[in-house]
Amino acid sequence: MPILACAAASLATGVCAALLRSRPLALVGLAAVAVAVALGVAGWSEGMGQMEASLETVSPDQVEMAREIGGRIARATLVLAGFAAPGLVAAIVGLLRARRSG
Repeated sequence: MPILACAAASLATGVCAALLRSRPLALVGLAAVAVAVALGVAGWSEGMGQMEASLETVSPDQVEMAREIGGRIARATLVLAGFAAPGLVAAIVGLLRARRSG
């Protein structure tokens, strides 16, 4: 949930920055995007590590299937971090609008 909260914050601050032509708000939006992506990558890394550790308890004939399913589950945090993309676009637009007005 923190990943989605950061993605929502990035979108909200990015849109506000674009509407108000505010460079500081755009920078906050970019920071929220960076935090969302960092949390997504950290979650993916942690999930892959846990999955690899748990493969030791799986029978040898089911290792590939467990690895595939575990990889899909671990990638879920990267998908959530992808929801920050609209916030990234909005923050960049906000930066460009702030540059033109200032």
